[in-house]
Amino acid sequence: MPSFVRLFLAVFLLQSCTTYEPGALSAELSTETKGRVFFETLDIYDFPDFAASPQTRTIHGDLTVPDGTLRGAVILSHGSGGPGNLHRRWARWLNEQGIATFLLDHFSPRNVGSTIRDQIRITEQGMMADVIAAQRLLATHPAIPADRIGHMGWSKGGSTGVLAAIERFGAFAGQDQPLAFIAAFYPFCGLDMSGEALAAPLLVMIGDQDDWTPPGPCVTAVKALNSPAIPAEVEVYPGAVHGFDSTSQGYEDPSAVTVRDVSAKCLLRTAGDGTTRTLDGKNDVATLSSRIAYLRACGVRGVKYGGNASARAASQARVKAWIDLYFP
Repeated sequence: MPSFVRLFLAVFLLQSCTTYEPGALSAELSTETKGRVFFETLDIYDFPDFAASPQTRTIHGDLTVPDGTLRGAVILSHGSGGPGNLHRRWARWLNEQGIATFLLDHFSPRNVGSTIRDQIRITEQGMMADVIAAQRLLATHPAIPADRIGHMGWSKGGSTGVLAAIERFGAFAGQDQPLAFIAAFYPFCGLDMSGEALAAPLLVMIGDQDDWTPPGPCVTAVKALNSPAIPAEVEVYPGAVHGFDSTSQGYEDPSAVTVRDVSAKCLLRTAGDGTTRTLDGKNDVATLSSRIAYLRACGVRGVKYGGNASARAASQARVKAWIDLYFP
């Protein structure tokens, strides 16, 4: 067995040792609802699963609703390391702006702690299903207008937001209405967006030295998606690497997995049936086993991560300006 696959299986077994114990489900929210909220989502791997009577799964998010009149709500999706202080700091900042936040945990309900060394256990498509379920739930809150629910995501969660911004992908999922906006921090942009159309305004923020989710593909994707009707914008921060909005000291992780190749061998495209395949048609990522094959062909290890004070401040100002457009 190749060492690449052995490592995946070792991580799989290690992370399957805990059992998630959900609380009571919430089908709708009241003005008193706050804190941890358990709700039902569809459990999918790739887009065709939406049409195949998928199983449901209970997951949770932490809902914070500030006092006073709400400007809107933002769903927060963490990256490969799971929810942490970075996301809670952003949640507090959004609350100070008069915005409710719903910080999702996409991992623990699936008995996963991290996907940093193993990106195949949970997909961005599956996380997008969680976001749409959270959007529907937030729309039941008496103080949250259904058309004022946005999304912010980081890394894997940012990639989830990019998917949720695409009109065709929302249609696969039966999304009731588009999100108000998407703000995506350093997403993976290895999906060909030529010919796609936005359903929600999209802002991508990324460092020019990011080697985990390189900026070039994101610049290309945003250019393809931008239109006069629904904007897509990108901010590239000089000298910044992955996680630039964190307060973490810079470090290198030699075992973290990424894909940097954007040739036809590795660049992905979602076909008409919803299956996500490489442009050369030789690999897809529709199942766990096929995603292993894709990463064996295209994956590499070794990334940099760390906070950057200048980029952190600039991105906060950029997010504020973006939100002010849609939550005046």
